[in-house]
Amino acid sequence: MSQRPYPGLRAFWRDEIDIFFGRERQIDEILEKLQHSHFLAVLGPSGCGKSSLVRTGVLSALDSGFMCKAGANWLVADMKPGSSPFLALAKALLNDRLFAEHYQRWFPAHSESGSDQWKDEAQYFLQASLQRGPQSMHELLNDLALPEGSAILLLVDQFEEIFRYRRHASNEAGEFVNLMLSACHHPQVYTSITMRSEFLGNCVAFHGLPEAINQGLYLTPSLDRDQLADAITFPARVFDGSVTPELTNRLLNDAGQAMDQLPLLQHALMRLWEHDEDKVLTLEEYEATGGLQRMLNDHLEEAWDELDESQQALAGQLFRLLTEKTPEGHSIRRPVTFGEALNLPNATRENMLEMINVFRRSGRHFLMPPLSVELKDNTVIDITHESLIRQWKRLNDWVDAEAEHGLLYQRLENTALRYQQGEAALLSSPELEIALHWRETEKPSANWSQRYGDNFQSVMAFLEKSVQAKRTAEEQKQEQLRAKSRRALMTTLLGFVIAVGAAVFGWMAAISNEKKVAEAKVRVQESVDQVRQAEALVEEKSEQVIKAQAVAEETKQALNQESVIQQDLERKYEDLRYLAEAVEIKSKAIESYGSTAADVEEGRQSVYDKTLYESLIIQARLFMQNERYPEARKALLDAEIWRDKSADYLDYQLKLMQRKLEISGLSPSLWYEKVNTPLYSAAIDTKRNALISVGEDGWIFINKQGEMALKYRLQVTTPEGRRMPVDTETIQDIAVSPSGDGFATVDDAGQIILWQWPNEEHGRGSGNPDLLAKEPVFYLSQKLEGVKRAKAITYSPDGQYLAVGYVGNPGMVSLWKLEPGYLSLVWTGKEHNSQISEGGLSFASQDVLASASHDGSVRFWALDSDDQAVSILQPLRHPTSVLGMSFSKDRKLLATAAGKQVFIWDWQQGKLLHSFFTEHQGVLFSLQWVEDQFGIERLVTAGQDKTMRFWKVSAKEKYQVLLAVFNGHEAEVAVSRLAYDQNRRQLYSPGKDGSLLQWRTNLPWTQLIPIAQGSPESTALSADGSLLAVGLNDGIMQLYRIGTPLPIIEKQVGTGPVEELLFNPKTQQLVALTQERHLGWKLSFWRYSELTGLSAEGSVEGQMNWIQGMTFNPICTVPLLMAPLRLLI
Repeated sequence: MSQRPYPGLRAFWRDEIDIFFGRERQIDEILEKLQHSHFLAVLGPSGCGKSSLVRTGVLSALDSGFMCKAGANWLVADMKPGSSPFLALAKALLNDRLFAEHYQRWFPAHSESGSDQWKDEAQYFLQASLQRGPQSMHELLNDLALPEGSAILLLVDQFEEIFRYRRHASNEAGEFVNLMLSACHHPQVYTSITMRSEFLGNCVAFHGLPEAINQGLYLTPSLDRDQLADAITFPARVFDGSVTPELTNRLLNDAGQAMDQLPLLQHALMRLWEHDEDKVLTLEEYEATGGLQRMLNDHLEEAWDELDESQQALAGQLFRLLTEKTPEGHSIRRPVTFGEALNLPNATRENMLEMINVFRRSGRHFLMPPLSVELKDNTVIDITHESLIRQWKRLNDWVDAEAEHGLLYQRLENTALRYQQGEAALLSSPELEIALHWRETEKPSANWSQRYGDNFQSVMAFLEKSVQAKRTAEEQKQEQLRAKSRRALMTTLLGFVIAVGAAVFGWMAAISNEKKVAEAKVRVQESVDQVRQAEALVEEKSEQVIKAQAVAEETKQALNQESVIQQDLERKYEDLRYLAEAVEIKSKAIESYGSTAADVEEGRQSVYDKTLYESLIIQARLFMQNERYPEARKALLDAEIWRDKSADYLDYQLKLMQRKLEISGLSPSLWYEKVNTPLYSAAIDTKRNALISVGEDGWIFINKQGEMALKYRLQVTTPEGRRMPVDTETIQDIAVSPSGDGFATVDDAGQIILWQWPNEEHGRGSGNPDLLAKEPVFYLSQKLEGVKRAKAITYSPDGQYLAVGYVGNPGMVSLWKLEPGYLSLVWTGKEHNSQISEGGLSFASQDVLASASHDGSVRFWALDSDDQAVSILQPLRHPTSVLGMSFSKDRKLLATAAGKQVFIWDWQQGKLLHSFFTEHQGVLFSLQWVEDQFGIERLVTAGQDKTMRFWKVSAKEKYQVLLAVFNGHEAEVAVSRLAYDQNRRQLYSPGKDGSLLQWRTNLPWTQLIPIAQGSPESTALSADGSLLAVGLNDGIMQLYRIGTPLPIIEKQVGTGPVEELLFNPKTQQLVALTQERHLGWKLSFWRYSELTGLSAEGSVEGQMNWIQGMTFNPICTVPLLMAPLRLLI
């Protein structure tokens, strides 16, 4: 007999028929089917009551003689397959008195001593007997000789465990199924299985099983409303209690037809009964608990809170061990023995037992066996019901995380084994970073890995080799950076030296008397001395630049250490100030030339103009190589002033760089009036042409789109409408209402502030009403109790809801419904392990909200979940904090920013389509999908390095191309989010320098040339602009005709990377500088013609490691090679 009216989460036990109501009709149907078939398959979804129906209802009916024709005395072997189905069957058979007495005689020594050791030996003996073949059960029964009128029921509960067992031991799983199918052909044996219906398709793996199921199938129906009411009210009456009609009706409504309705109802009724003194369960008592959907999760959290920190860590490991996801995505139980659980890290018998007892004590029954059963090493530990996995949010996350880690490990193991066989390469970015992040955070062990494979040491060794290979590649890249840095520095020196040499030559030839010659020599010597000062300064700073570049490269490995990156990059840019100082000295030298040139003949002035012209072009080129486009733009403007028409080869270089600057280094189309407040976020109200930006000190700034002058400057108000002090909290984010009636902000005080535009139209009668004639006014404010800082806010597409993200551990997301005059809290979600990112909320659709967090994940929330936060789909995992995200126009793709990487996802499938490292010198803060003039979607990234970058991205073909760099800000850009006007194709960027800039996304036309093999190292354009030479890293040089995508000529010009290419400015001669594997450097000369193609003119080879770059002399006859502090011809 039962001890209480409601069992709770666990299934009903066999002797609890006195409280088992509502299934009378189903019991009769099953008995009728069992009479006609010795095999019965009871199927249904998880939580429908299959196990209770068979174990309590059917077995009690058999004991009562409802199938007397089959037998009056029933021997029941009740088992679950677990990890050893034959052993489980042997144990179940020995639990029956008849089998126990028979086998006890085989082990008389142990049985006479009074111990149970005979049973331990007998069960392994019986297991071996059962595994002899499909007819083993027939043979056993022949030896046993069942009494007249007896029958055996083999009850295999949770038969779906066979499919998990089959993945590890397919032969034994098949043998067990064959034994079950063969046993039911014995006249005294009946077989019954219970199985979740979603596993029905897996049965085709076993021959004969689908046919047997078809013949003996019973689909468990849901209880109708009357049957469910009986299951609610009748058990209480058995114990002299009652359930009020109001509560019964509410429970029926809350349960509906949802999955887990029965276990949730039984658990809720058990909790109410335990805490009720008069044994009359009422609606008021039920509502005080929070409702059906919350009671189980809250009860589990109550048990969780009783554990200390070390026990919580152990509990997390145990529950992850007790659950798993099938390849089909089903969350199932995974029973283990107590001895297996003791292998977990930091587990001892005492602390494991104490922790498990918290979850299996009376009134909880979250873990089995119950508290009354002593835990031994071979005792099986199991979760009571799958509904616990689905309803406990914490466990649901653990299951998802464990499944992801398991898949990651299996991929690593597969790649490691293929690498050993020569079929795969070592890991590279981003796969290597993800694997290293997993290894660092999860700290996998050999014991853990046995769930997923047998090659743990090989996997760890493979990871170490991948790390070493990447380190070696980075060292090689640093060496290349040093070489390129030296070449860039020597380009500047070359300009200085050429300028001095040409000036000396011109001036000395023009001076006709000794006095002027002496004066000129003095002036020139002063100039040469200043140039030498520049050389010394460059040499002194060169090593610092190389070190700074090495530091910047190392910081790529520290994606989570944004502050370190910022400091190192600041040092790098400080070191690069040498350029400005060198240019200043160069300018002084030019002034000296000018003073001297004023005394020479007017005809010689052109020599000076040409020299200065060339120096400015060299300076602009160096600026562009370092992506310092504003300085490059100024240098080219100065070059226009000193332009010498006789230097046609320089004119072409000037036009080429101007065109490149027009494409790559874009300037804002409009600078809005700068404010004295760092700006974090911006939004556009397209219905009022209003551009709204927010940031520190609690200020809101409103501009009219297209007008530089600031329209309004507002300050956040208190809930009473009073102005706050100027030093109020930072406003982190802003969202504009889709209805166009106002906007909302959130700040570091945790406030949600709503603003409204005045309803009346202004300028009526003019035909062009001014919708910004009056500033917006405070409407209302709301704050979530106990929360101090809010970081993100967004409206639902229909404007009826507001979502807000907060700081905390866990990071919190709240959903609010906009009611007339107030905000109504709908639900609060606490799935993230760290704060919601700045601007980290966005609606994927009307019903799905996405949230990005510093815990490295993006999660999705359902809006149609009534008053409960429901996290749906698979979270998108990243190696570090997710600081930005943006949905594509069709909402199918999601771009996210983590560290310096961009990730492109099919978010509905949880599938990573493409990822790449950007060229930002710092972490990314925001990103935004935009459209170019052809309506093609591009991606803009903004970050810590004060720049934005414009990308062509193909997730399908897995590549990305940097199209342009946006320069204009003097501080970090878009800490929270960018703003984009789809109709105007204008992008707006707020900066911490107080600037708000407007950018066009209609870029100049560009042609992208796909390189099928190899990696481009260098390029050169012919003087007439008709030919493009491309040097690859494998020593191949390709020649393209502008406007065609395929090379017209391809030549092997060396064995190593083609480091430099140079066209003669006046002819079609081409010079290639390659880094040879054994010879050092090779300089080869080529000439192109329409008739003969590309022909070789000779080469120079040898240990020429001193070469830093190439250029042609002023009259374009001789190529000049640059070496440290000297030129060679």
